[in-house]
Amino acid sequence: MELTSKRVLRSRLSDNRAIRSATELAQAAESISKFDWKSILTGTTIGCYASMPSEPPTSLLRKKLLELGFSIYLPIITESNELLWGEDCEPFTTNRFGIPEPEKGDISTSELSCLIIPALAVDQFGNRLGKGAGYYDKALSSVSSFADDGPLRIALVFEDEVLTEIPHEPHDQKIDLIVTPQKVISPVTN
Repeated sequence: MELTSKRVLRSRLSDNRAIRSATELAQAAESISKFDWKSILTGTTIGCYASMPSEPPTSLLRKKLLELGFSIYLPIITESNELLWGEDCEPFTTNRFGIPEPEKGDISTSELSCLIIPALAVDQFGNRLGKGAGYYDKALSSVSSFADDGPLRIALVFEDEVLTEIPHEPHDQKIDLIVTPQKVISPVTN
């Protein structure tokens, strides 16, 4: 039942993203980059992602974080479907999903102080709905939670993708903060 409802929700959210205008995406990129990231992030080693065309854009954010003195790393999907992290600098290669990634991975997820994670939706309790491949859930399951000195987990979504509740399973990893183009939200803790 939950897997079916996840599939339906993913489809609906993906359809909504597909109709966002270039203007809306540009405004979202500008707004996201203008937050006070020095007060939001912990540490200096930040995992981020190279956004796909329909996702909340990260290019201006990554540029801003570099200007602020953070070290930015992008995910690399290994042959064994694990995530490694490589420095956010060219040259990039394109992986099998069409996502640009650094050519070489230097660090593991546990070495990052913060992770800015893609999501299709997040609910008020910090449950994240990804695209379904499980790379981030798997990577996060192998590191401590932020409360236990692991990396701060931040989901980047559009305002209408913050939902009251989304279907989730025991292996789904929670996030610690939600960032939309309009605001930063702390999930409700149970």
